[in-house]
Amino acid sequence: MPRESLSAVRIRIIQGIALLGALLVALSLVWLQAIENEELAARAQAQYQEDIQILPERGSILDVNRNLLATAVYLDSVEAAPNALRGSGRSIQALASQLAPLLGKSEAELVALLDQPAKRYVLLAKGVTPDVSARVKALISEGKAPGVTLAPMPHRIYPLG
Repeated sequence: MPRESLSAVRIRIIQGIALLGALLVALSLVWLQAIENEELAARAQAQYQEDIQILPERGSILDVNRNLLATAVYLDSVEAAPNALRGSGRSIQALASQLAPLLGKSEAELVALLDQPAKRYVLLAKGVTPDVSARVKALISEGKAPGVTLAPMPHRIYPLG
């Protein structure tokens, strides 16, 4: 008889521990679903919508003697969002007159590209030099070029021609 009562006590202890574990899991679920719901949903949405720019790594091309035939360097492309420019209060003509000498394009050409309010993206110049990139970056940081961004893009260079 004492053996059965001892095993019955052990079973009751194990059942109690399992019940406490299940209760803790249930309380954790209620906490996450009812109380932390809004914060977790906001964090998940931010993580889902986060833009991460992944630049491709282009390798060098070598001949059989390991002489460099081609390599890649990253040069900035100047891009614009015409729809963002519309609401900025800055005129398209003023922006085009500032960017034209830097990008080596005519003001009329830039105005034609920027005067498309329905477009969300236009490429103004591809593969600009680091000097031009620094000057455009200065305009952007001063707030004189709303909607204009720089995007690094790989460009092939052939040292032997």
